[in-house]
Amino acid sequence: GIAYVVGAILYCYLATIGLMYNLGHSMQGGILFILCSIFAVPFLGCPKYGERSARWLRRFLYVGVLVPIYLFSGVSKFRYKGFWPQFTGSWMLSAFTKGGIKRSVSPTLYKFIRDRNWAMALFSWGNVVIEYLLPLAVVVWIENPIVLGLFHFSSIIFHISIFVLMGPNFTRYCLMHMLAWNPLGGFGFKKQQVSTNPAVTPIGTVTWLDKVRAGFTAYCMIAWFYVQFISDIEHLLGKIDFMSRRNPYFPFPELSMFAKPKHPNYTCAMILMLISLACYMLVFFTRWSIARDSTETDFWYWVPFSQ
Repeated sequence: GIAYVVGAILYCYLATIGLMYNLGHSMQGGILFILCSIFAVPFLGCPKYGERSARWLRRFLYVGVLVPIYLFSGVSKFRYKGFWPQFTGSWMLSAFTKGGIKRSVSPTLYKFIRDRNWAMALFSWGNVVIEYLLPLAVVVWIENPIVLGLFHFSSIIFHISIFVLMGPNFTRYCLMHMLAWNPLGGFGFKKQQVSTNPAVTPIGTVTWLDKVRAGFTAYCMIAWFYVQFISDIEHLLGKIDFMSRRNPYFPFPELSMFAKPKHPNYTCAMILMLISLACYMLVFFTRWSIARDSTETDFWYWVPFSQ
């Protein structure tokens, strides 16, 4: 356990150094997940905390890493590219540059899509679904296997298509999707029933570790939303030039890749952020009310979205 914690911290430290020399948005999700795993991995072999730790880690991967990355990537495109270009696909012309064809696995397919407005529009609509609508659906219906499967399958196909057309920008996230999705669960490798061993902490029992993980999850979510809200607020107040990106990279990036300001709409982005926050809070208070009125549901266990 201690060896993993030390190794994870050293890995994240070295990864941040690499990020300083190669600015981008594709590394932060992996760094955050490895860093947060120090609250779970050392306890996986512990009879008292192992099952709860594994459930928390997998659920945190959803709401603390995958959902924010896709959700705020989509919001950033509305923020810097505008509302209407998301439905015409015109904003994608800057992504499909002439130089980008050199990295494409299929230059013919690349040119076919770039030269047809309807194809660009379809890709843009798909981007809105994958980077905004599906992440919100995961937040609201996180227990629904159909929603989760659609989110993972669509995202994996999305990254594979980007790999074919533009190069391996976010292909590494396919592995994180496989970890969260747990496809082996569909082939008989089901999670075991809760142990009746008195040495194992019952699912409904609150532990100090649950509270620590809940606090860490809350911090991450506040930080994710803060980065997005402060960008819109500072732009609307004139503290940042209207045609410039705020664009922090670490530890919580704005995720403004492929979104060089052209027709920025910070009001639209703010509205989308408020809708996103409302979905999070709706689910949060719904679960809180259930936990308050039930002896079988533990609120602290749900706060980190444990499964």
